Amino acid sequence: MNTNPLRLVVPALCIVPLFLSAEPRGTRIAFGVEAGAKVRKTITQTSQMQLESLTMSVNGEERDMGELEQRGESNEKYVFLDEYKQVEKGELRALVRTYEEASDTQVQSMKSPRGEQSREREAKTELLGKSVAFQFDAEKDEWKREFVGDAGDDALLPGLDAEYELLGLLPEAEVGAGDQWELDTRALAALAFPGGDLGMHGEDDNAAEVAGRKAMRDAFEGKGKATFKGLREEGGVSLAEIEFEADVSAKWDVERDGGATEQRSMAMKLKGELAWNMSKQRAEHVEVEREGKLEMHAKSSMSRGEQSFEIATDTVLGLTGKDEFQFAPAD
Repeated sequence: MNTNPLRLVVPALCIVPLFLSAEPRGTRIAFGVEAGAKVRKTITQTSQMQLESLTMSVNGEERDMGELEQRGESNEKYVFLDEYKQVEKGELRALVRTYEEASDTQVQSMKSPRGEQSREREAKTELLGKSVAFQFDAEKDEWKREFVGDAGDDALLPGLDAEYELLGLLPEAEVGAGDQWELDTRALAALAFPGGDLGMHGEDDNAAEVAGRKAMRDAFEGKGKATFKGLREEGGVSLAEIEFEADVSAKWDVERDGGATEQRSMAMKLKGELAWNMSKQRAEHVEVEREGKLEMHAKSSMSRGEQSFEIATDTVLGLTGKDEFQFAPAD
């Protein structure tokens, strides 16, 4: 089970300002990396899961499950090396991204009256060590993608996001300290799914699990609010400080063994801070804390001789996590 509900694409369209101003408010926070620059982006995501409740009923009669404990933890790390090939009027038009590192390890354990069980999962992607060229097609208003050098699996290309500058967190207009603006699903998806769908799969993943993760990404939605806190100095660098809070959620189905369908719903609160490098005109670092729940409801049927059984289970998991994003020059 992937406990990380937690990937974006787009800039200014993600933002709906809460303020209108005919006059500049003072600080303009915008993207402006020069063509030819190289930036290494390191993302770490740590998630914890703990069982809060589990109930099971057979033919409508609840069964005693005894004392149960279930815990899990996942650790993800992604490192992208982006070389900016073309930037026009502050808009990214072409880059080459090398996927230097991509790892996702999960450990789950369960303790019940019947004993203890544990499961480990390590997910990888065929993108590791590959480079992908992204070129924006203005006529079609879409990104073209192709592997550079060693060929890779072309089926992975459509799921990759070209723009990973976290522009969806920026204000559209000039701002003063205390000004606020809204964030939408696309802005928040960049935090949840860095770089898009990287095709991270475990060796024992079945088709239903893979489809379930895609369904969760497709169902992901959220809204939030960002606040400009002002400018501050850090190591001689002027940084624009933006704080944000958001609610994200998703509802999706997972096909289980035997043809049963499990309904899942995730709801989380995010709280974070973006530091924007004013001289380099790019993100410097981001920190995000997550807290929420994952609910799962499953029904199945089985027969034994002339008897038939309707089995229903309801599970609630508590979720917490922390994400860190670091952007640094790679020249």
